[in-house]
Amino acid sequence: MSFASTAVFVCQCGGNISEVVDIAHVKARLHEEGVVHFEEYPYLCSEAGQELIRKRISKGEVDRVVIASCSPKVHEHTFRACIENAGLNRFMLDMANIREQCAWVGSEKATERAVDLVRAALYGVQHATPMERYKFTPVNDVAVIGGGIAGITAARNLAKLGVKTFLIEDSPTIGGTMVKIGKVISPEKLSEDCAMCSLSPLMGELAHNKRVEIRSNTRVVGVKGKAGDFSLELESGPFRVSLEKCRACGRCEDVCQATALDEWNAGLGLRNAIYRPFPQSIPSAYTIDTEACTGCGNCVKVCSSHAIDLERKARTEEVRAGAVIIATGHAEMDPSERHELGYKKIPEVLTQMELARLLAINGPTKGKLELKGKRPKHLVMVQCVGSRDEKPGSIPFCSKICCVVAMKHASYVREHFPDTEVTVCYTDMRSPGMYENYYQEAQRRGVRFLRGRVGEVVKKGGTVFVRVEDTLAQKVMGLEADMVVLSTAIVPSEGTKQVAKILGVNTTPELFVREMHPKLEPGLTSVPGIFVCGTAAGAKDITESIMQAQSTAMNAVAMVLDDVEVEPDYAVIDETKCDRCEKCVDICGPGAIFVDSGVSVDPMSCIGKGACVPRCPQNAITLLGSGEEALLARIDGCLKEDGGKVLAFLDNKIGYVAADSAGTNRLRYPDEVRIVAVPSVLRLKPKHLLYAFKKGAKGVFLGDGTANSSDASDGDNVAKHVEWLKMCVAETGVDPRRIYYYEAYLPHYKGMVSRLTTFNDQLRTLDN
Repeated sequence: MSFASTAVFVCQCGGNISEVVDIAHVKARLHEEGVVHFEEYPYLCSEAGQELIRKRISKGEVDRVVIASCSPKVHEHTFRACIENAGLNRFMLDMANIREQCAWVGSEKATERAVDLVRAALYGVQHATPMERYKFTPVNDVAVIGGGIAGITAARNLAKLGVKTFLIEDSPTIGGTMVKIGKVISPEKLSEDCAMCSLSPLMGELAHNKRVEIRSNTRVVGVKGKAGDFSLELESGPFRVSLEKCRACGRCEDVCQATALDEWNAGLGLRNAIYRPFPQSIPSAYTIDTEACTGCGNCVKVCSSHAIDLERKARTEEVRAGAVIIATGHAEMDPSERHELGYKKIPEVLTQMELARLLAINGPTKGKLELKGKRPKHLVMVQCVGSRDEKPGSIPFCSKICCVVAMKHASYVREHFPDTEVTVCYTDMRSPGMYENYYQEAQRRGVRFLRGRVGEVVKKGGTVFVRVEDTLAQKVMGLEADMVVLSTAIVPSEGTKQVAKILGVNTTPELFVREMHPKLEPGLTSVPGIFVCGTAAGAKDITESIMQAQSTAMNAVAMVLDDVEVEPDYAVIDETKCDRCEKCVDICGPGAIFVDSGVSVDPMSCIGKGACVPRCPQNAITLLGSGEEALLARIDGCLKEDGGKVLAFLDNKIGYVAADSAGTNRLRYPDEVRIVAVPSVLRLKPKHLLYAFKKGAKGVFLGDGTANSSDASDGDNVAKHVEWLKMCVAETGVDPRRIYYYEAYLPHYKGMVSRLTTFNDQLRTLDN
């Protein structure tokens, strides 16, 4: 192997490196390897230091570069840009981390470690090839699935930014749950404001926005393509009332004799089979409930605009979009399975949504608090029904909005129906931020808050009793009630579950859409180009839903408005070797591998962890930037001299950075450790570990933080992969105790140091 055209530049880092590492010794050892271009400089990252690099390249004697300095996490981008400006492909560079993982570790053998790390980079860069970023021109349109407040907000913001948007809604109108809730809390004013007064203008705005195409009564039934170019298969209708011809005169409804439960009033009343969901619905046309319609034809006869055709069928079509936003919302948990609470058995037991419709001015009682014509004197609310519960079908965590909704309705009842007593039986009242003021206002209005779980709701002799344990007074009580209202858990809507399955995005155990990282990458799903906002991702209030919809719209805009560039760290398939067994398709979580005329990888969707590489029986898959020859060469470089070393494969995002943090904090780990960065432990094959042992390694340390990163769903896969590696290596006679797996955490860098030390001690015991 010739290194005549490779230049090595060592940074003194203002003494951080040069005062610990003997650079002259490193230079001498590299000269023995055949390196002729060697420079050291106080600060290579400075403009003068970069100019030194550019001048060396400009002479035409160098076609690849090694930088021995600080962590590549700090300045790899700087040095790549530097050599690119000098006319060299930016990927003909490798870096040796001799500051964080060498000089700062505090080892007396820092120079020996530096030699190994620089040599590993030197050997590895020999296998570098010129590469280019993958460039892609996306479709400029966006599809928003779900027309509730989150979907409306996302579509509105996209339209403002000049992006055409398909707003796809399964029901006959947009508006979602917010249409039904009647009132929203204004904690600043300590009042309850009209929900429709805020929502209706937004709906009307979208109806007249030329950049928004509302597709009501439409469902996504299939998807093809990739980030930047999705093709959504839609099923629409049947539109037995033409949206274009209907004038919403209402004559058809007047003559319709068929009825069904009114879902827009939570099933508390009836509507006709031909109906308009509510007066402000968008689209404003009437619609026909095909299950309730008897086909009598009376509506057809009275329609002067000839808008009704009872024979129309559903239709399918495809729309293309560069990005997709899931905004399919949530549902109120059906408490029927909580038999002890009497829902559906005792007429006086309702849910908070049903109470909202009773209190709404456009509800079945026109805002009167009545049940069967009678106003309740004693109203009891039961909190945490199906939330914070380990029972099957329950949500183990807080549903977040239930306490606020209960406060809203309880306070409203006390304000407008003062003869009705209201008792809220709670586990813990949760009223974050300004809602605490509203909580206190509810108390001032006379709402009674009783801390205790409700055991059962029973009806005896026409009277309803709520049995509850008052945990503060430490006694069981029986509360008499004329109306019982259950605050039920927030659960995924059927639309959320169906769309998640169709689009192939990961979900939580409760079947909400899983975000890549709810803190650092909110709104991103496991599939590139597909985003989520609102309660499709979990319980949140209206304000949070709107804020997330706005940010998600910005993510979608970034995806579709300009050409996308992807770093060449994705997998590629050699079709001459591929036998189309499709094992890689099964392994690929995000769905980056596609089968059509052949098997190919979408660079936009590939997350570059390389799980497919070791599982390909034909060795047909290569991970750009982490090829076989380069990886084996790095192992060679680390283990060329002096056996008894510990080779540590650390994933690039978490494990490697945790090791950097250990150096930054001057924590010492065993002198024997040599670190090699990999995209993920998932990329490793048994042959890599066996090669390390063949070259004299006494142990292999596998550190991966996948389970604690944005790709947490891969955590189990990493652990299983490690067990597979151990099994394969053990079959060759190597003691599996010489392989150690550590689930890395960025903040827990001390834990990595501790595990490296423990493993090294364990290896010494084995050797003795």
